[in-house]
Amino acid sequence: MTTTARVMMSVMVVAALRSTAAVAQEDGRDAATALVAEGDAAAEARNYPLALQRYQTAFRIFRSPKLRFNIAIALAALGRDLEAIEEFERFLADAPDAPAEHRDHARSRIAELERGIAKLQIGGDVTGAEVFIDDKPAAAVDRPIRVTPGAHAVTARRTGNRLFARSLTVAPGTVERVDIVFAPPRQTRRWTWIAASTSAALLITGGAFGLHARSLHERYETTTSRAEYFELRDRVPTEAMTANLLFAGAGGFAITAAVLYYWEGRETTAAGSRIYVAAQPTGGVAGVVLTR
Repeated sequence: MTTTARVMMSVMVVAALRSTAAVAQEDGRDAATALVAEGDAAAEARNYPLALQRYQTAFRIFRSPKLRFNIAIALAALGRDLEAIEEFERFLADAPDAPAEHRDHARSRIAELERGIAKLQIGGDVTGAEVFIDDKPAAAVDRPIRVTPGAHAVTARRTGNRLFARSLTVAPGTVERVDIVFAPPRQTRRWTWIAASTSAALLITGGAFGLHARSLHERYETTTSRAEYFELRDRVPTEAMTANLLFAGAGGFAITAAVLYYWEGRETTAAGSRIYVAAQPTGGVAGVVLTR
C-alpha cells in the first residue's frame, strides 16, 4: 500500500470515528431530551421523586451542566436543600451560557434556601487533624460548612492526641463556631512500671542467691573436707544475707510500685476527666473535649 493510500485510509477512519461519535452524541441528546420531558411531566404532577430520577438519568446520558438546574429544582421540591444548593452552585459555575432568567432564579433560590439551613465554622487547632461531621469527613474547614438544622456531632482526631468530640444543635439561618481543642496525650504509668520491673529483677536475683545459698548449706552439712567446711561456713551466711537483702529490696520496690500506681492513676484520671473548652466571642462554649 502506498503512502498516499495509507493517508487516505487514515482520513477515512478518522472521519468514520467522528461520524460515529457525532451520531452517539446526538442519540444521547435525544434520549436525554425525552427523559427531561418525562421529568417535567412528573414535576407538573408533583411527582418529584420520579422527576428527579428522570433528570439524573438524563444527566448521566448527556452531561450537560444545564441539566443541573432541573436536578436542583427537584431536590429543592423534595426538601433536600443542601443538595439543591450544591446543584444550583454547580449550574452557575459550569453553565455560564445558560439563560439569564435561569441563572437569576438559581441565585435567588440559593439565597432563599440558605435561610433555612445552618452552618458550622470549624476553627481552633485543626493542623494535621481529620475533622468529621456526623461521622462523615468534612470536605474543607477553611470556610463555613452547610448542615441541616438540628443535632450534629463534630469529632476530630490527630495522631498523638485524644479524640475531640462535641455535640451541638444548630438553628436555621445560624452559623455555629466549633473550635477544635485537643487534650494532651494520655499519661502513662512510667515510674510505676520502672519500680515494678526493678522489684521483679531484685526478686529473681534474690531467688537465685537464695537457691545458691541453700545448695552451699547442703554441701556445708555433708562435706568431709575441713578446708571446704570453713570456706562454706563463711560463704553460706553471706549468700543468705545477700538473698534476704535482695528480697527486702524487691518488697520495697513492690510497695513503691503500688504507691506510684495509685498516684499516677490519680493524675491520669484527673487529666482524663478534665473538660477543655474554648470560648466563643459571645462567651458561650465553642468546643468540648471528651477525654474518655
